[in-house]
Amino acid sequence: MAANGNGRENGNGKPYALVVEPARIFQHQLEDLLEPHGMDVRTAEEVGQALSIVSHDKPRVIFTSYELPGLAAPSLVAALKVSSGHKAIPLCIMTSDEGLNSLPGPYQPEGVIHKTRDFLSQIEEFLGKVGLESDGPSEDTEHLEGNILLAEDVRTNQVLMSRLLHVAGAEVTVAENGIEAVSAASAADFDLVLMDIEMPEMDGLTATKLLRKLGLNMPIIALSGHDDDAMRERAIAAGMDDLISKGSERGKMIAACRRMIC
Repeated sequence: MAANGNGRENGNGKPYALVVEPARIFQHQLEDLLEPHGMDVRTAEEVGQALSIVSHDKPRVIFTSYELPGLAAPSLVAALKVSSGHKAIPLCIMTSDEGLNSLPGPYQPEGVIHKTRDFLSQIEEFLGKVGLESDGPSEDTEHLEGNILLAEDVRTNQVLMSRLLHVAGAEVTVAENGIEAVSAASAADFDLVLMDIEMPEMDGLTATKLLRKLGLNMPIIALSGHDDDAMRERAIAAGMDDLISKGSERGKMIAACRRMIC
């Protein structure tokens, strides 16, 4: 059953998809499609209402029509992607414009689908792309709970890793460099930090040493393209608890996070 757009819990504890769409026919189609994926649907009809819902409870995924009353979908995309706490949410634009395949400006959704052709199959393809298969969560993505800080400066890696963690069930905040990571970790409680070693302004090793000097003892996993003994020793010496390669498969990364959080 679709929930109304007030942002309240449906009462069953299930993750939900937010559908920002004035047309009831598309709301109902998405509701029917998302049920086998283990998600309820909440709806909003315009950008302000959608942002209010997201601010109270993060959805697992967002589908938004490009054609909305008032502010258009690019405003919603920009508002979410500029936020360190919301940019991990996979977001898909739905449009009647066959020529629209991306948005103007730097903030892009994870997908664009066209309402005029194979709509439902495009939705299924997008869900598979972001890791929300219809069989429900696989064993390697179940029960990853906790508040995770991801410190990573490469935008592509940010998107892939934050989306993976979010879809698995974690709360994810993204920091662009070591300075932002230290600031974020000093201001909020995190169950785990994923810290890229090589970052501009302040690298991950320096940031970790500073966090430990400040008395912050949350687990920190180093992220590196060099998963060798020498790099692992440097990471441990800086105060990190483990090291995983950025190229690790999904199951290995989720398992490493779960070990530290549990």
